[in-house]
Amino acid sequence: MGIHVARACPAWWEDFVSAHSNLLFYRSVWGEVLEQGYGWTPRYVWLEEDGKPVIGFLGGIYNVGFMRMLYSSLPYGGLVGDVTQLENLIAQLGPALRAEGIHQ
Repeated sequence: MGIHVARACPAWWEDFVSAHSNLLFYRSVWGEVLEQGYGWTPRYVWLEEDGKPVIGFLGGIYNVGFMRMLYSSLPYGGLVGDVTQLENLIAQLGPALRAEGIHQ
């Protein structure tokens, strides 16, 4: 399994989200709200197995002075997909975010 962090919405994202949730906060339109409304940069994060998404979430990057932070609904259970893979996602999330230059 491998983690992916993307700035642009993957072509398959809406279908994946629709299969797991009807909430707005996972959809690409919410990424547009984060970007245009708040000035944040959306990040689509997912864990993939055999080339298919397993679990994921949408967040936004915002700058706080000297630090870049990821805000998402992840701490509130904001995940789509197979939540039994949460430990795998979390184990790979920190290093993936640091590789993107995200501090918190």
